[in-house]
Amino acid sequence: MVVAFAIALTSCKKDDSKLADDHFEKGEYKQAVELYTEFIKVNPFHTKSIYNRGRSYEELGQYEKALDDFKRVLDIDPKNVSAILSIGQYYHRKKNYEKALFYLDQAIEIDPNNYQAYYLRGRDRHLLGLTDGAMNDYNKSINLKSDYGVVYLYRGALYLHLKKRTSACNDFMMAKNLNVKEAQEALDENCK
Repeated sequence: MVVAFAIALTSCKKDDSKLADDHFEKGEYKQAVELYTEFIKVNPFHTKSIYNRGRSYEELGQYEKALDDFKRVLDIDPKNVSAILSIGQYYHRKKNYEKALFYLDQAIEIDPNNYQAYYLRGRDRHLLGLTDGAMNDYNKSINLKSDYGVVYLYRGALYLHLKKRTSACNDFMMAKNLNVKEAQEALDENCK
């Protein structure tokens, strides 16, 4: 009888994680946080749920709580690229681009084929005025995933900065074709 209760309790808690995932996917972040928190109480080393709770906090604008969860994931799994990228984005949001680069460099060292890490690092390098490094990162991201539209938008902005209007307009058009909503505005402002 005790074994049956323990099995039922465990399976219920497993359902909490899936249910939390479902709430996250629906944009119901407060409910997701509550369910992830309950699940984590029973499964304190379940990095996926800790990370997803951090993402839920992020969506709720509770960035410090999100950062705590991302760091907790790294305490358990120091090579968790998703957590490292999220910490990099946290520091980007804080306009601490050097610290963001520190984390993005780590992500690329662990996973040199991570197109998102190159895009994010390119964006921070771009903001720091490191145009050659930014261009290299944007190009690497596109080489790894040619349909990642947002990279074309940012590379186009870098081309504009470098006074390469034709290349910029080509990238803005590519971003538009890949359904990046800001691309039309960039085209209207720069490519008439």
